[in-house]
Amino acid sequence: MTRDGLPYAVFFAACYNHAGVAESWIDVVFGTWGQDTDYADHLTFGCRFGPGAGSDLPGATAVDAAAVAPDGALCGHKLTRTEALAHPKLSGFWEVIDFVVTADPLLHQRTTTGVGRLRASNAANGRWPTDGSDRVLRIERL
Repeated sequence: MTRDGLPYAVFFAACYNHAGVAESWIDVVFGTWGQDTDYADHLTFGCRFGPGAGSDLPGATAVDAAAVAPDGALCGHKLTRTEALAHPKLSGFWEVIDFVVTADPLLHQRTTTGVGRLRASNAANGRWPTDGSDRVLRIERL
């Protein structure tokens, strides 16, 4: 992903269907990108995107990052959920998640099947409990 024409972040998504429930696990890597980069400043946030407890509406929950990815320079420091929630880049991470689940065709289709169309507004609708660390995106029924 780029921001203002400059490399900003890379995301990786793994999509699953468990017992008919679609969910995606998304990792976002921030840091310096480009040729001759040593990746020393890379850090990774993670989230699970899917229905929340007691609701079929989609939302994102911060999780330990890149749990299945090997340790290495690309992911850099893999933030735990606790570290992520206290990190100054948390709002930038949620901006990336909002963007990719609405703009990436595969993620958008998987996260909206049967519920409508997502809008990245972070409008909590009261049907999915949040503690400030999770995201509920406003749903527009088609």
